[in-house]
Amino acid sequence: MSGHAADGGRSGRDRHLGIFGAQPALEISGHERRRCFEVNVLAAERLTRAYPPGMRDRGCGRVMRRFRPQSLLRRLIEPEEIASMVVYPASPPASATTGGAARVDGGYVDAILP
Repeated sequence: MSGHAADGGRSGRDRHLGIFGAQPALEISGHERRRCFEVNVLAAERLTRAYPPGMRDRGCGRVMRRFRPQSLLRRLIEPEEIASMVVYPASPPASATTGGAARVDGGYVDAILP
């Protein structure tokens, strides 16, 4: 986040924050799920509620929400895409497939380096 929260500061606010840990869903503790929800969802919501009163008082400012997936697809994966990968190993076109890990993550990367 940039700007000044309580002193009237700038009219623009950036609130880009998120955490993600790559681990199997069944291994994520309740505490860790709650922490991810608090940071990824509730922190942005709290900031969105905190700033508009000051912006209204100053007569300027705006809250803009943006979702920026970090995948090579630049979008969320559709359920049908996951389903296709699940049924592929049992299909006739997979007769020559002899194992290996297949990820259906949209090309997720922590960072794309030039």
